[in-house]
Amino acid sequence: VHSYFQEMFVTVHYLRFTGPPGWGKGAILLTFKLLGYRVVLAGDMSGPNLLDILGPIEKCQVSLAEDEFDKIEEDEVKERIYKMGYEDVGFVTRTVDPSSSDRDVRYYNPFGIKIFGGEDSSYSKKLGGFNDRTFNTEVIKGRPRRLVKEIKKQMEKPPEKQLLKY
Repeated sequence: VHSYFQEMFVTVHYLRFTGPPGWGKGAILLTFKLLGYRVVLAGDMSGPNLLDILGPIEKCQVSLAEDEFDKIEEDEVKERIYKMGYEDVGFVTRTVDPSSSDRDVRYYNPFGIKIFGGEDSSYSKKLGGFNDRTFNTEVIKGRPRRLVKEIKKQMEKPPEKQLLKY
């Protein structure tokens, strides 16, 4: 619900789910994609990918859900984008065609809700600012009655072909 009203706030929090493979991190991210506001669910995004997705038009254009989110401290560009993105006052700038006379500066607004799923949680001092903005949760293996991936499959079928229990 918060993702639908995120632009009304001056700061947002991030959610990070960690745990071994098969414990439901992907299901949490998929549920957020199905229920949240304009959620982009992807994995292994680089800093430039993030800027393309976030766009230069306005804040909160999308909500991000990133799977396989490990070792953020190894991608400095991505780390800075995420550190800036919790607050609605900052921009990330990039110069387009820096070596030509047609060069242009573009401003990207990284503000918006982000949710992550990965196997490792990093508490290094280098990530202090990022960790301060993130609620970290260790997932617990369970046995749900309904699998969100199966629900999504049913939603993609025409209504007359969907199983009633979904």
